[in-house]
This record gives sequence, structure tokens and C-alpha cells, in this order.
Amino acid sequence: YARFCTVYETIVIGRYLNQALECVQDLDHLASAETMVQKSWLFALLESALSPVTQDSMRKMLGNWLMSTDIRLFSHAEEFATLLQKSFLPWATQGPLFTGSVQGKTRDMRCAHGTRLSNFLERLLQAHLGRDDVYSRKCIVNAVLVYLDTNKNKIVPVAVIYLLQGLAKGLQGESTACMEGESLELILSLSRITGYPEVARDAMLVQCYKLSQSISHDAETYGEHGTEKLTASDAKLEVLSKQIEAFKMNAPSRFESDEKRSARWASLDDFLGELENTQHTSVHGPGLLMACESLTSILDRAGSDHLDAQKLDRAFEAVWDEVERQDYPRDVLMFLPRLALHPGCVSRCLENEQLCGTVLEVFTQLQRLQKGRIYLWTPIMIAYRTAMITCPASAEKFGLDEFVVQTANNLPAARLEFKLEAAAIQLLTEDGDIHRSYSDYYGEYEEVGHAAFFDLVNRLSNINSAMVSEIYDRLLKPWTKQRPPVPIVMKWKTTTQLQVMLMLSEQRLQNISAQEAEDQLRVLLRVVAIEPLPRYRFLLEWIISRVILNHPSTGELVLDALSSKDHHSNPKYLGTLVKIALMIACQETCSPDFAARVAYRLVALSSSAKIIIRHEAQWSFPILWDYAESRGWTEIQSNPACAALNEYIRSLERFSEPPPARELERLDPSADNTLTNLLQGKYLRVEPPGEESVVTGDFQRLWEKDTTTKSTSEALPLGSQPSIPTQNGTLPAQATQEQSKESARTEAFAALQTKGTAYLSADLSSSSDSSSTSTTRPTSLIVVGSLVDNAYNLGGLSRISEIFGAEAMYIQSPQSVLGNKDFVSVAVASHNHLPIHDLHADNLSAFLTEKKMQGYTVVGVEQTDRSVLLGSEQCKLPEKTLLIMGREREGVPANVLGECDMLVEIPQKGVTRSMNVQTAAGVVLFEYARQHQG
Repeated sequence: YARFCTVYETIVIGRYLNQALECVQDLDHLASAETMVQKSWLFALLESALSPVTQDSMRKMLGNWLMSTDIRLFSHAEEFATLLQKSFLPWATQGPLFTGSVQGKTRDMRCAHGTRLSNFLERLLQAHLGRDDVYSRKCIVNAVLVYLDTNKNKIVPVAVIYLLQGLAKGLQGESTACMEGESLELILSLSRITGYPEVARDAMLVQCYKLSQSISHDAETYGEHGTEKLTASDAKLEVLSKQIEAFKMNAPSRFESDEKRSARWASLDDFLGELENTQHTSVHGPGLLMACESLTSILDRAGSDHLDAQKLDRAFEAVWDEVERQDYPRDVLMFLPRLALHPGCVSRCLENEQLCGTVLEVFTQLQRLQKGRIYLWTPIMIAYRTAMITCPASAEKFGLDEFVVQTANNLPAARLEFKLEAAAIQLLTEDGDIHRSYSDYYGEYEEVGHAAFFDLVNRLSNINSAMVSEIYDRLLKPWTKQRPPVPIVMKWKTTTQLQVMLMLSEQRLQNISAQEAEDQLRVLLRVVAIEPLPRYRFLLEWIISRVILNHPSTGELVLDALSSKDHHSNPKYLGTLVKIALMIACQETCSPDFAARVAYRLVALSSSAKIIIRHEAQWSFPILWDYAESRGWTEIQSNPACAALNEYIRSLERFSEPPPARELERLDPSADNTLTNLLQGKYLRVEPPGEESVVTGDFQRLWEKDTTTKSTSEALPLGSQPSIPTQNGTLPAQATQEQSKESARTEAFAALQTKGTAYLSADLSSSSDSSSTSTTRPTSLIVVGSLVDNAYNLGGLSRISEIFGAEAMYIQSPQSVLGNKDFVSVAVASHNHLPIHDLHADNLSAFLTEKKMQGYTVVGVEQTDRSVLLGSEQCKLPEKTLLIMGREREGVPANVLGECDMLVEIPQKGVTRSMNVQTAAGVVLFEYARQHQG
């Protein structure tokens, strides 16, 4: 019990996170069956520690501990229910905990916190499935349901879903019903919540239905008028059951064309005629979706030559006006890009400015809407790509260059709220009885839209070759304007920019001269010379190597730069040049002469004074040697210096076990020059890691229903799926629950780190003695630091003086010192509890005289011929001591020494002549406390 008190004090009162972490083993012991302390004590501790007044980091640590712990409630179910309702659930259902833990791509999105919360409730209920645990189960279930019913409009919908899922999974296979009539009413109430997004509502209906199957249907459980209540509940339950049965039916995707809707109007004239006769009511309600599908079908059948542009314009205006009137319904928005960017419509826009203006306005509005609706990105991008490839002449009118630049600078990504919806969809997808997936709600994943964008860029030269160089220059320009030192992270720089630049460069190189390629290379070398982020450097090296491979004469620029004698101004740049030279030298098209010149430079660079250059050259040389051997280049093999260096490097132990980054950064600019390697290559795992925006399967999904790309060529082939490197070492596995409990038992009485607890006694004394105030200090000791100039040391003096209970401290210009960041970093909050007064060094003599008249003894800390050793029998520090600390270098000046009643020095055993001023003050203050406080 004494141990429990220490843990309680450390966690609830002290609230230092690092010390609370040291108490985890004790918490495990308290949660186990072996402890003698009642579970209600542990629940009281957690209830206090998880309250909103506790800092978030402490609540998160304890909440996660509780969710990872197996607890048997025994006879304390009511106390645990109180803990759930008052402290745990208010913390666990906070929105940031869910949004901050979403992981993965949309296709497999997970919410780590929600999963932990659901698993916790499942384990808790599964641990209490026995007949003797019925009451415990009731308490747990009712606590969660009552909390959800009370706060259903205050907490994020996904929290409700995960909590209900945890209850439903925990009660699976339970033979004895633990929920009664009131629980069923709460569940049915939750199932009728309005205002939730469609996905959240559906997921909650499914969990409510599963949970309702564990309800007792005995009228007695409803209390008075049980039969009438049961009948009413059964009627509501039947409605819920019918909704679930509808879910189980395999319905066609609502985003696929429907024959009935597509055949609603056979021609454009029929559509416009009915539109006029009905005064536009024909497109109201579900008619709007029919209009979109019918018009798309009409465009598919008619062909561009048989459509009247003015009639198309009237139809488009009517449809868009209705879209705005209906507040942008999702189903219609998903179809609208196919209609507005239909190749037949786009080709007519080239001949009719009025139609072009209408279509461009619709396209612009769709892009605006897409920023808050990520699901629109894929249909927009697929339709835009199809239009540009099918009708290349429209590229300028439809702003292809601006579209590519804007997308490369800011590739659309899902917002956190949408990611939570995707995680909820994943719960429905994994349910074997419910046939619901992402495509049922939002069509294709946004990654398919990304694939459409990169595929469009990869074919840009087939659409408009002039735009290739224009877009490349626009993307490269901001990179060339950087000035060293360049920050590692800048908001405007993205991996997508360089990926797009690489594809554009590949297309551009086919149409430029050797001189233009050399100019391009010089610019790229200037950019890579100052770029600090490894991922960006890798892509720039890739682009540079492709320039040299397409125009071999430009390789002389790299060789000339490698001959530089200046290894100190930019060693990282020379290391990059070594990588590039090696990549070029190991290609089939490389000449033996170029490779030999690279080898000779590597020999020289292997002894560079700069470690970056030396190591890069030493790593590269054996690779070049092996390639020369495979090609039979005797000039390198027969060179004694090359042979000796190769033999030496291979003898090193480090050579046989290269660091993982070497494998991740390896690149063959010919064999690895593929879309797959560019967009999901191993280089993305180099620290700091980047995210894969697209995978191979996304391109395959894009091309499955595509017929427009057969007539165009790709700059980069798709390539094969990259292999995932095996890890040389694995992370240590987390301790199991049993291991944690065993550790808790064996170390149940290990020492716990604690902070000073003087504040506890101070609070108790102030509550028991009404005359005492929070400003009363424990001692009559005054510390004078007016001779100290360094803010860092003054912060230390403040901290040590407050800890040992000094009455006050005097320094020069406290107004400026107390705000100094160096002072605050050391003083922490001590200056908020210690009176600190202004005393200039020039006024020190008068101040000392005044204090002597008040009964204080002036004690100076200095090494003199009449100083007494601190701790000796002769050194008795008076209770009313005024302690003077000297300057950092000069110590206490002679005029102040003359004012001192007593001089003390700290005994030393080493050869260092003096201590830091705050260290010396700490030693003296400790001795004062020992003499007067015991």
C-alpha cells in the first residue's frame, strides 16, 4: 500500500511523464491478480490521472497502457464503469487521437487508435464471458452505451463506430445474454442518429445490428409494461434488420453507367425539347443524373461532326444550373467529368467559343470542388487525360501546361476527415456479411487518378511537344533560384516535381542538340550542388545521368568537375559527381577510355581529406572494377594503383556488409529507368522516407478500360514491381502481457524515481494553517547574484535557490534577465516561486550594510587565505545568511570581500582550480540546508 501511494503521488500529483513511465511495471502489477491492493484503488488512480486537467501526454500514456492491459474486474465492475464514463471514454473519443493515427493509403486505410480501442473492449468482454461475470459484462456494456447516447452529437462518428465494434466483437459467441431492454433501446437510438456522413451511418447501422443480436428478448428485462416496450422495440429492430438485408444484396455500383438512365433521351433534340416543355423540371431530382448519363451516351453514339455546338451549350448550362441548385450531389459530380470532358464535346469546343467557355467554366468549378472532395480527383483526371490524348489540339485551350504544373506542385491528397471515412469503409469491407467497398461510395481510389496524371505526363510529347520544354523550365526555375545554405525542408519543394521533371526531361532529350543538353546539364549540376535532401539529390542524379547517356559528350563536364583540387568548399557535391560518374561508366554505351579516366580519378579521390569524398570513392571503385572485369577492359585491371586500391578496399570488413542506404540508393540509369522504379522505387525509403503516390496496380486498373493509349508512345516503360529489401536486423519485439506481468512481479519493489515533494507539505500546511500564505519561504537565506553576468548561470542560481528554500535572490536588471531564453531554459519555472529583486553591483556595499543591521551575516564564496572549508567544524553558517556569489572569471572583488563577515571555500581533491558559479552555489546551499533543516 505504501508502494501504491508512491505510484499515486508520482502519476496523479507529480505528473512528470518520464517518472510516470517508470511506474508502468507497478501499474502492471496492480492490474494483475497477484496484487493485494483492491482493483478499486487502481481505478481511482486512473480516474484521477485521466481527467481533463491532466496534461495530454500523461493521459495518452495511461490511456494506451489501459488499452494494452488485461484487467479482471472481480467485484469492482461498478468502479470500472465509473472510470470508463468519467475519464477514459472522454479521453479515448477525442477527435485528434483518431485523425492523428490514420495510416496507409486509401485502399487499405487504418485508424490505429480506433483499432486499439475496439480491441480493448473486445478483450475486456472476452475475459468476462463466464456465468459469474454477467454483472461485469452488463456494467461494461451499459457504461459504453450510456456514454455514447449522452455524447453522440459531441464526439466524432468514427469513435462511435469503433466502440460499437468492440462491444459487438466482444460479445460474439456469448451464451448468456448480458444486455437487457434498456440496452436495446440505447442501441436502437444510436442506429437512428441523423446528420452523420453516409459511410459513418452505414458502418454504425451494421455494428448496431450485430450488437442487437446479443440482447435478451425477455419481457421481464424491460421492467414495468415490459410487453408493450418489447413490442415497440421489436418493430424498431425489424426496421434495422431490413436495412441490413438491403446491405447484403449485391447492387451494381452507382458510378457505373445504367442502361435505363442512359436511354432516357435518345437524342439531343429530345432532351432539349422536354427540357423546354417541362420548364427544366425534367432534370430535377433523379432526372439530373439521367440527364448526365443520357447526354454522355448521346455523345458516344453521335460523334463530333453530328452535334450542334449551340445545342450542346444549352444542355450544359441547364445541367450545371441544376447541379448548383441541388448543391452539388455526389453521384452527379462523379459523372459530370465524363460529360464535360467527353472527346466529342472537347473537339466541338475548338470550333465554338461559347461552348468552350461553358465547358471550361464547368471544368474550373469541378477542380475547385475537388479540393474538398478528393473522390472527384480520379474521375476528373481520367476524363481530362482521355480528352487530351484523343484531342491533342485542345491542349492549349484547356490549359494543359498550367494543369500539369499546378498538379506537380500540389498533388491532390485526402484530408484527415476523409481518411477516417476510408478507415470506416475498411471495417465494412472486412465484414463477410456486408458487401460494401470503397468503390460503392466513392468510385476509384485517388491513386488511380495519380496514375492517370503520371501517364498523361509520360505521353506529353505525343500531345504537344512544345509544352514539354515549357513545363520542364517552369518546374525547374524555382530550384535554380535557391541560394545556399538551402533548408532541408521547404514547403514548395515536392518529390512529384522532380518525378515529373524526369519524365519531361526524357522526352525533351530526344529533340534537343548536344549544346542544349550541355546547357541543361550545367543548370542541373548547380541545383544538385546545393540540394541537401537525399531523396531530391537522388532524383536529380537520375536526371543528370540520363542527360549524359542521351548525349555522351556532356559527360566531360562531370569529369572536369571531378578533377577539382578544392575538396573543402562543397564535398557533398563531389560525392554526388562520383556517383554520377560511376553510373555512366557502368553502362554498355560507355567507352573504355571514359571508364579508365573515371577510375584514375577515383584512385585520387580515395585519399581525399574530406571523409564524404573519400568514402564515396572507396565504395564506388570495387563496383567499377567488377564492371571493367566483365567487359575485359585491361587498361584498368593492369594499372598497379587501381589493382592495389581494389585489393585493399575488398579486405576491409565494412565492404562485405554495406549499410542499408547503399542498397536503397543504388541506380542503373538504363535498366531502372521505369515508371515503377520512379514512383515506388527503393529510394523513397531513404531517411527521411517519402510516400509512394502510385503503385503498379493503379496503372493496370487505369488501362483495363482504356483504349486511347494504343496510338501513343511512353517516355518511360512501366517496368516490373520492385523487390523489397530484406532487413539485416529486426526491431526488438514488444514484451507480451505475460512477460510484462512477470517483470512487474520480479521488480515490484524496484526504486521509483520521484521529484521533490515539498509542494505537498506546503499545500497541507497552508490548508491547515490559515495564517500561512503561499509566499512564505522555508528559510531566511538570501542569495546575491548581482556579480554574475551570464543568464544561463543566473537561471541555475534561481533553480537551486528555490529548491533549497531561499528567502529571495538579488540580481542585476531582472526585467531583462527573466525573459532571456538561456535563463528560462535552466530556471524552468523556479523564478515563478522565488522572489527575485533588482540590485545593481554598484549598490552592493550599501545593501550589505543595511542587511547587517537587520541581523544578517554576509558570507562570501571565495578561495582566500582566511576562508574556512565548507563542511568543517569551523564552518557554521548562521540561519540568517546572506550568500554572495562571485563573477564567472574574477570571483568576488576585493571591495566586496572586505564587506564579508565570513568567507567559505569548497574543499577540492582534483586539479581543476574552480567550479562553475551555479555548481558552487548548489554545494553551499546543500550544506546550509544540512545544518539548518537536517
